[in-house]
Amino acid sequence: MHKGFTLAEEVVRVQVDVPDREAIMRLMADVLEKEGYVKETYKDAVLAREEIFSTGLPLQEYCVAIPHTDAIHVNKPMIGVATLQNPVQFAEMGNPEELLDVQIVFMLAMQDGREQIKLLTQLMKVVQDQELLKKIYKADQKEIVELINQKLCME
Repeated sequence: MHKGFTLAEEVVRVQVDVPDREAIMRLMADVLEKEGYVKETYKDAVLAREEIFSTGLPLQEYCVAIPHTDAIHVNKPMIGVATLQNPVQFAEMGNPEELLDVQIVFMLAMQDGREQIKLLTQLMKVVQDQELLKKIYKADQKEIVELINQKLCME
C-alpha cells in the first residue's frame, strides 16, 4: 500500500436506501466527483464497465461489490464505501449469470495499474475478513473510516 492513502470520511455513506445497483453506483460516483476524486466521465465509465465486467463477490454473510473503471477518469485515488439498508443485486465477478445480494459497496478510483493492484490486494484483506465486514456493515461513517484505515495500514 503506498504511503499516504487513507479512506476519507466524506466518501463514506451508511445504510443507503437505493432500489438497484445502478442507483448506488450513480450515488457513489457523484460523491467521488463532488469531492474532486474523479472526473465527470467517471460515472458513465463505471456503469458501462459494470455491464461488461461484473464486480460482485460472493461471501459468507455480507456480499460485496467493487465497481471501478479506467484511471483516465480519476483525479486522485480514493475508495468510496457504502453500506446498504437493503441488498441490491450485482452479477458475480467471473460468473455474470449468478446474481448476488450485495450489502457493502467499495467503489474504487485508482490512478495507475500498479497502485490499483496494490490497493485491490489490501482491499481483499478487508473483504475476506467476515468479522470486519460485519463491523463495517453495522458501523457509522467515522467508525467505517477507522476500521478500514486500520486494516489498510496493517502489513
